Amino acid sequence: MKTLKETLVDHNLALLEGIAEKRGLSPPKNHSREAIRAMADALLSPASVAIALADLSAAERAALTAILTVGGKMNARDFFRTYGDIRTMGTSRLLREKPWLSPPNPAEGLWYRGLIFSGFQHTVNGPEECIFIPADLQAQMPAPQAAALPPFQVDLASQPAVIHQSNAAAREDLFTLLVYLQTRLVRLTSQNSLPPKDRVAVQQQFSCCSTNLPPADQPAEASAWFDFVLHLARRMDFLRKQGQRLKLNSPAVKTWLQKTEWEQLQQLQHTWRTDSTWNDLWQVPSLFPKETGWENSPMRARAKILHYLSRIPLNEWIAISAFVQAVKTTDPNFQRPAGDYQSWYLYNAQGEPLMGFEQWDAVEGALIRHIITATLFTLGLVDLGASYATAPPAVFKITSLGQAFLFPESPAAPPDSAPQPQTIRIHPSDFSIQVPAGAGLYHRFQLARFAGMVNREPKRCLYQITRQSFLGALEQSITLEQILAFLNRATSSHIPLPLVDTLHNWNRRTGSVKLEKILVLRVNHPEILRELTRHPQIGPLLGAPLDDTAVVIPEKNAARLKSLLVKFNFLDT
Repeated sequence: MKTLKETLVDHNLALLEGIAEKRGLSPPKNHSREAIRAMADALLSPASVAIALADLSAAERAALTAILTVGGKMNARDFFRTYGDIRTMGTSRLLREKPWLSPPNPAEGLWYRGLIFSGFQHTVNGPEECIFIPADLQAQMPAPQAAALPPFQVDLASQPAVIHQSNAAAREDLFTLLVYLQTRLVRLTSQNSLPPKDRVAVQQQFSCCSTNLPPADQPAEASAWFDFVLHLARRMDFLRKQGQRLKLNSPAVKTWLQKTEWEQLQQLQHTWRTDSTWNDLWQVPSLFPKETGWENSPMRARAKILHYLSRIPLNEWIAISAFVQAVKTTDPNFQRPAGDYQSWYLYNAQGEPLMGFEQWDAVEGALIRHIITATLFTLGLVDLGASYATAPPAVFKITSLGQAFLFPESPAAPPDSAPQPQTIRIHPSDFSIQVPAGAGLYHRFQLARFAGMVNREPKRCLYQITRQSFLGALEQSITLEQILAFLNRATSSHIPLPLVDTLHNWNRRTGSVKLEKILVLRVNHPEILRELTRHPQIGPLLGAPLDDTAVVIPEKNAARLKSLLVKFNFLDT
C-alpha cells in the first residue's frame, strides 16, 4: 500500500489546494518533491489527524470505520454504493466549484480531507479500482474496535394458513432412483448420461412430482431435480459403470439403506454442503447462465447463506422476502467478493442480461429463495408455509434436523432407535402390499426388488406383486424361496395362501415354453438331405428334420452352413 507522500504525487495542484484548505494548511506552491513532502508531513502530524477525525460527521466516521475494519482497503464499487461517488473533476472545475467546502456525501467528505485515496489492486478478474488509506496515515488513526456481529434483523412472520412440512424428498427420491437402477437394465448413452426414457420413468415415480411445491412443480424444474438426485448418488459413491451399463455400488448403497432416517438425511445434507462441484446458482430455474469463462464459488455462497440462516430465531416463522432483504442489507456481496456485477453472464427467460447491482433481487435474491424452498426443504431442513394450498411458499421455519445441521456443535437429539422392519399387510385378492411409513429403506428396498410401487402416501407406501415384477426378480437371480422367506418374516407368517399358490405357479411355468427364431433348409430330393446329414462338416450344423426334404437350421449356424454349402457346390453363390 502506498505512503501518503507517494499518493499525493498523483494529485494535481487544484486538488492539493482543496485538501490543504479543508485541513487548515497552507497549500503547496508547486508540485516539487520538497513541497509534496512538506504537505505530507503536515497531514501526518498527530494533531492534524486528530482535528480531522474530530471534525467528521457521523456518516463520514462510519465510512472511514468501514475501510479501517477491512484493513484499510475496500473495493471502490462497494464503497461508492454505500457512501456515495467521488466525482471526477478537472483543474478548472475544482477551482471554480470548490467541492471541498460542501461535500455532498461521506465519500467526498473523506476525499477532500485527505483521509482516503483511490488506486487499483490486482484481482483474479484483473485490475480493479479500490479506495484505501495510506499505510503511514492509517498508523496515525485509532484501530477500529472489534464489534460483535449485529443481530440479524429479520422480523418474525405469523403462522401461515397452510404448512408444508418438509417432505425430505431428497431421501425418498434417491431411494426411488436406486430401486430403478437395481431392477432395470440401464445402458448409458455415448455421453455417459441416462437415456431419456429412463429419466422420464424415474421422474414419474419421484415424490416431488405429485406436489405443487418446488423443486419439481414444472417440467424444467423436474428435470433439474432429477439431475440433483443423480448427482447426489454419484457424489455418495452409490453408482458404478460396468461397460455401458449403470449399476449400483452395492456395499455403499447397503450401508446407507441400513442407517436410520436421521442418519440418511444427515449424510445427504453433508454431501450437499461440502460439494464444490454442484453450482446452486446454475440450478435456479429463473436464471439462464452462459459459459463464457466466468466463475463463481458455490461453496462461498452456500456457506454465507447458511451462516445467515444460523442467525435467525429458531422455532419461528420467517418471511422468505424479509430474509432475502436482510442479506441484501447486511452483506449484498455474499457471493461476489470483489463486488463484480458486470462479468457474470446471466440472463432471464426473455434473454435479457441480468447485470449490475440493480439486478441483485433477480440473481442473488433468486438464489437464496431457491436454496430455501428447493434444496433445504427437500433435505429436511426447513418447513414451508403459504397463504393457501396452491400458493408459492412465502414463509419458512427451521426444523429440528435443520438446527442440528446449522449448529453441529450442539445438535438436536436424534430419535432413540433405528427403524425396525414393520409388519406389512398383503391383500389376498390382488396381492397389493401396504408398507407402513416407518419401515426402513433397507426393508423397502428388499420388497421393491420383486414388487412394484403403486402409490406413495404420507403414512404408507403401496406395492403390488405382479407376474411381471416376479419375473423381474428372477432375472436378478432372486429365487422363489428367498421371496417367500422375506414375506414370511415381513408379514409375521401371514402370507395369503392364494399368493403362495400363484407364486409357485408362476415359478413352475417360467422357462417351460421357449420361443426362438429358426431357419428351414429344403432340398428337392430325399437323397440330397441324407447326403448332407452324413457330411462330416455340414451334418453337425443341421437341426431336427421336419420331413424327408426339410430340416431345421439353428439361426446361429446359418452363416457357417451357407458358406459350406457354397464351398461343396450344393448352393450357388
